[in-house]
Amino acid sequence: MSPFVLLTALLALAFIGSMLVSGHSIRGFGLPSGSEFLVLGVLVGPRFLGVVTRESLEGFEALTLAALAWLTFAFGSDYGYVGRKRVSLDRMLTGLGLSALTGLCTAGPAVVLAFALTDLAARDVLVLGLGVAAVSAETTRHAMRWVAQRYSADGPLTKLLADLSEADDALPILMLAVVAAILPQEAALALPGLPWSGLAATVGIGGALGATCAALFDIEPRYSQRWGILLGTGLLCIGVSLRLGLSAPSATFIMGIVATALAKERGALQSLLGSTERASMLPALVLAGVHIVIPPLMPFALIAVSVLGARVLAKLLSGRVVSGMLEPKTRRSPSLGLGLLPAGVLSIVVGLAFVIRFPGQASEWILALAALNALAGELLGTVFLRRELRAAGEISPLSVAPSSRPPPRPTAEEERAAARLIRTTTGRSVSTRPPPSLIRTTTGRLRPAPAKRKP
Repeated sequence: MSPFVLLTALLALAFIGSMLVSGHSIRGFGLPSGSEFLVLGVLVGPRFLGVVTRESLEGFEALTLAALAWLTFAFGSDYGYVGRKRVSLDRMLTGLGLSALTGLCTAGPAVVLAFALTDLAARDVLVLGLGVAAVSAETTRHAMRWVAQRYSADGPLTKLLADLSEADDALPILMLAVVAAILPQEAALALPGLPWSGLAATVGIGGALGATCAALFDIEPRYSQRWGILLGTGLLCIGVSLRLGLSAPSATFIMGIVATALAKERGALQSLLGSTERASMLPALVLAGVHIVIPPLMPFALIAVSVLGARVLAKLLSGRVVSGMLEPKTRRSPSLGLGLLPAGVLSIVVGLAFVIRFPGQASEWILALAALNALAGELLGTVFLRRELRAAGEISPLSVAPSSRPPPRPTAEEERAAARLIRTTTGRSVSTRPPPSLIRTTTGRLRPAPAKRKP
């Protein structure tokens, strides 16, 4: 496929994504992990249909990194918020702790098996361990929103899981910044004092441009100019980070957090960036699917099974912690942790960032594991999540998806009655049917009806 045709197809997909978040979108549309678009990328990739080849992707690395960084910019602007409500500090720390627990539990077996079964260099094993921790740590917030919107779930457990899923996004993106600081690129400008100077520079660039974005956004009320401010500061953050060999997605994530925290017009800023989230998410998922390389069966199969098993155990432990945070009267299930399995867009984005930044076998395995986590969470996690919320009484047993429930059709008598009503300027509805003593002539005027003759 020509690069121009591929670019046109990605732009069309972005347009479809923007339509899905418009006022005409369906609540709970699509799968929470976005795996349908990931599978689409795999099918059109080099391993199957071959519509998109490796050669056509070579010129898209910079564009792909920019798309991933913009997506994390949108994630950062919404980080720590559920809707417009800020997540409490204790739940933020708990979410980060559970994310770190899952990352440690999954990285350990991957590193041990990589040393025992492969001939990977120490550098590649380090990348593999950090990458596995990054793509396994999250519980996607999209799954919580999907269930809440699609099944109208509401209650203490729903709110707690939504808060925890919002808090764990920081760890995978932090892993990207750590790896970029530990293993800098040769073509980048050398920063003295690595890796600490690299981490400090990532935070400094994101914080400075986030504060600049917030200040300019507040003094400019015009909608079109606000878009220019977001684009300009966002692209500047991406360009400076890439030139210094730092992680652009990490810098823009910090930029989004700082801009939201400092902007007085926080709601408007979140709305603008939120409207671009799905538009940039769909092309990123398709590109991730195209980049997926199916590894040889051994030893990847053993590493994948160990990582998936360790993630399940870590989520079960997390479920016990979540149960302890609920009120005593709330039903506690030992399988609650399986409802935390869904992994989604963020894990896949992080895996794709590893492939672009650190090409090689270790990064290919990381992206493949991210896809397996998303698919396993789609098949198991959402099922257990719905079951746990229904068992807690926060989903009605008879609830169905809003999009599959047709509105009640009015009866024929109701349609005739509505057709006879008009709304006046005062808002009252009056009948258009003339009273029985009047009839309407062919010219539209009313005249008295002739009296009926008695027989």
